[in-house]
Amino acid sequence: WLAGLPGFKKIFNQLFSVLSDTKDEVLGEDNKYTWSLIYIGTDVDSRGKGYAKYLINYMFENYVDNNNLLAYLESSATTNIPIYKKFGFEHIKDVYVYDQNSDLSLERINDTNSKMINGELGLNYGRLDIMIRGPNKGKTPWKRGEILKIHNDSNYHL
Repeated sequence: WLAGLPGFKKIFNQLFSVLSDTKDEVLGEDNKYTWSLIYIGTDVDSRGKGYAKYLINYMFENYVDNNNLLAYLESSATTNIPIYKKFGFEHIKDVYVYDQNSDLSLERINDTNSKMINGELGLNYGRLDIMIRGPNKGKTPWKRGEILKIHNDSNYHL
């Protein structure tokens, strides 16, 4: 929120459309049966007390698992990957978003395995980890089209 109006415009005009398109691309028809975890975080002083864990588990127990839904998220910090894996999420792919007005091309971002580009750390681009929690309380790895079979065929079982 420190970016002000220009930052808000970039988020709403660029980032959200990229994320929506990515979700559609990754999930395909399974998107119909997906719950999305969006923007969860805790205040620094509240971390490690189980608040986020309680909230996520509540959603799984009351909405996701009993309806045979997938869970989908985009994480902006690689340090979150092990945390989400504890909930049954799998890392599917990385997505890079960047300022379309900069001289930085998406090809250069994808060809660079370092967070440093032109000596700048993350100033022109951001990386998001796409993660999915499969059915059966995350115990069954997600396979594209499987959740659709579950919902279309009442005799289909994992």
